[in-house]
Amino acid sequence: HAQELAQARGGDLAERALMQMHEELGAEQQRLIALAQVNPNVRQEEIDQLSVRRELLAVHLRDIRVRLDAVRVVVMR
Repeated sequence: HAQELAQARGGDLAERALMQMHEELGAEQQRLIALAQVNPNVRQEEIDQLSVRRELLAVHLRDIRVRLDAVRVVVMR
């Protein structure tokens, strides 16, 4: 039962992390794209690197596995 709880909570955490990563890096990518239109010092390479980083992070966040290391038992008298 503890493993099932850990899996459920871990899946939720991974989903939230994935969503947060997409929000934050997506906003950063849009900021760089907008900045590149007015500032020639922003290189396409920077935008491409951020895109690759988002893709790699998404792959790893989707591949998260939960491992239950310990269970705490409380004995009450």
